[in-house]
Amino acid sequence: GLLAIAFYATALVVHEGQAVLVTRFGRPLRTHVEAGLHWKLPWPIDQVTWFDMRRRVYEGGHTEMLTRDKRNVIVRTFVVWRIGDVLAFAQSIGDEREAEGKLDGLLTNAAISTLGEHDLSAVVSTNPQDLQVDRIESELLAGSAGAARDSYGVEIEQIRLERIALPEENVRAVFDQMRAERRQYAAKFRAEGEQE
Repeated sequence: GLLAIAFYATALVVHEGQAVLVTRFGRPLRTHVEAGLHWKLPWPIDQVTWFDMRRRVYEGGHTEMLTRDKRNVIVRTFVVWRIGDVLAFAQSIGDEREAEGKLDGLLTNAAISTLGEHDLSAVVSTNPQDLQVDRIESELLAGSAGAARDSYGVEIEQIRLERIALPEENVRAVFDQMRAERRQYAAKFRAEGEQE
C-alpha cells in the first residue's frame, strides 16, 4: 500500500495531446510534452500544471476598420491555434481561457494594419481579378504569428476572414462601384461588337 501511495505521489502520466509544467516551490522546473510516464517530487515540493496541446479554433468578434480607400468594413476572423511553447505560455498567459483574449487583441491590430493597406475591392468585388482575400489572410498570418509565438508561446496555424460585412453607408457605395464595373464591361463589349 505504501508503494502505491509513493507511486501516485511521484508519477506523472502524460497522454497524447497533453503537456505538463512542473514547478518546484513556484519556480518553473521542466516541461513534459511527450506522452509517457514521468517523475516528480511529491506535493508541496513539486506542483504540476496541465495544458491541452491540441489545435483550437477561435472566432474573433466583429471589428470595424478602414480600408486604404477610406471605406469602413466589418470583419470577423477565425484562427486555428495551439500552444507551442508551454513555459512561455504559462508565464505570459497562464490560463488557457485567457489566451483567446490575448489573441483577439493581436488579431484586431494585425487586421487593422493589413486591411489599411488594401482597397475595398480586394475583399468585395464582382471582378474576380480584384479579390485578394487569400493574400490578405497570408499577410494577417505573417503579421501576427511571430508576435503570438514570441510574446505568448502560441502557434497560429491559420487565419481566415470568416465574414466581411459593410456598414449601411458603404452598401450604397459598393453597389455604385459594381454598377460602374458592369457599365465598363458593357461599353467594352459594345465597342468590340461595333468593331466586328
